[in-house]
Amino acid sequence: MESTQASLRERALASGQVAVGAPTERGTVPVAVPVQLRGQTLGVVEWEIPAAELDQNRTLLAQELANRLAISLDNARLFEDSARATSASGWSTRLPLN
Repeated sequence: MESTQASLRERALASGQVAVGAPTERGTVPVAVPVQLRGQTLGVVEWEIPAAELDQNRTLLAQELANRLAISLDNARLFEDSARATSASGWSTRLPLN
């Protein structure tokens, strides 16, 4: 099973597309979705979706969640970069308490 999941991840990474595996004995279908930002693949997220619920809408939802994850990761990186630059410059912002 682990090698099947690894190959599913590798397929999603290599193709930059959603990769759908074979149904499992638990009645689920593994889905690997690349996390992409500005044309670069950052990684892959994986879900097991109940086989009866797997359709194009679920696949699109999985892709949208991966897209939002990529944006969130980029926002976190930008926030850290900004905090580092602010700290390095010795300048800080104080928000009013009221």
